[in-house]
Amino acid sequence: MEGESEEILPADIACGDVFLKGGSPGHVVLVADVCENEEGQKAFLLAQGFMPAQEFHLLKNPLHDGDPWYYEKETKGAFATPEYKFPEGSLKRLNYLK
Repeated sequence: MEGESEEILPADIACGDVFLKGGSPGHVVLVADVCENEEGQKAFLLAQGFMPAQEFHLLKNPLHDGDPWYYEKETKGAFATPEYKFPEGSLKRLNYLK
């Protein structure tokens, strides 16, 4: 997937974008929803599944108990989900989504 995607800025995040950690094992989480407040600050929901095919589910944000939304300002530097840590620059848009 790395060869089929390009890095994007968190300010440009949209549904269908991914946080991608290549390699073996690699991992990807999907941006499932995005909202924006009146000041232009974005929040988003993430989802993932595992191989072999299993349930696809929304992720909790480990920084906010009871609030599953991730916030654009939290994506600076390394970015953590409950089970994976993604390096800076791992927010990608798949080339065929343009």
